[in-house]
Amino acid sequence: MIHLCEILGFMPMEMLFSAAPHLWGRTPEEARDSMELTELVVAPPHGTKRDLLALVKKMVALERPQTERRRKHEGARRRRLAGLRIEPQNYGLILQ
Repeated sequence: MIHLCEILGFMPMEMLFSAAPHLWGRTPEEARDSMELTELVVAPPHGTKRDLLALVKKMVALERPQTERRRKHEGARRRRLAGLRIEPQNYGLILQ
């Protein structure tokens, strides 16, 4: 595959994406966005890639605490809901 890519002048990622786009995202749109981002990241000069890498690392570091807070909040919410007892008289209006 690598040899073919060198001869024909395209990136291996393009061939893999064409064969299995589902590996790049849960939806076709997400897969296309992921592939476009991959192509854009490969193209710039090394200095720009270094700056981009630093930027993405900072974004991930900032996003991580928010994601952890969301998970804790969801876990607490699930525990509260699990502790509720649902009695038939509490939802009688729904059944009628």
